[in-house]
Amino acid sequence: DDLIGWANRGNSFLQLGELEEARRSYARALKLEPADRASLLGTAECLSREGKLAEAVPFVERRTKTEPRDVSALVQLGIL
Repeated sequence: DDLIGWANRGNSFLQLGELEEARRSYARALKLEPADRASLLGTAECLSREGKLAEAVPFVERRTKTEPRDVSALVQLGIL
């Protein structure tokens, strides 16, 4: 499988507002690389847009544990 391809597919579906398909794509990417930044933050964004804030937080927290200075993740965590 192709990590970048799945993450990019997720990003494309996220931009189109196809949140379920985006989450499926990010899930495939995260199976390949559990710490993938785009997939963690993209999944959190999808869940946030769906109003599932409590479910979104752990994805952002996973990112900040591996990269505590990721400004985008910290901002997203502050918003959630």
